[in-house]
Amino acid sequence: MTARIFVPDYQRRLVIEMAKAGHPPRIIARDPAVAVGIDAIYAILARARAEGQPVPKFPAFNGPRPDDRPGLVVRVALWRGEQVRAVEAAARARNLTRSQLVNRLVEQALEHNLIGAVLDDGVGDGAG
Repeated sequence: MTARIFVPDYQRRLVIEMAKAGHPPRIIARDPAVAVGIDAIYAILARARAEGQPVPKFPAFNGPRPDDRPGLVVRVALWRGEQVRAVEAAARARNLTRSQLVNRLVEQALEHNLIGAVLDDGVGDGAG
């Protein structure tokens, strides 16, 4: 059985609008406002077509998929209930999934060299 991915309605609408404007899924997947993987984008577009929306089909792309680009995959384990509740509340307030929120937190910490400030462990960030 395939796992279903929750994608907020505003993101679904954005994906469909971008496709209707002629943007192929590989370009849509690179847009930070979309924040969903290319497989979810294809599923959103297929469902929209099945519902009768005039979403164009795009030719197959044989290059690297955005989800396959080199990067770092991190699994975050929150064991304490208050941590999980805090992440869920912050994600809900921003209309994001928990994973999207955690990804944005890590991206911002790296972009603004905040690792040392967040960990407060006396070790430099190595950004030097």
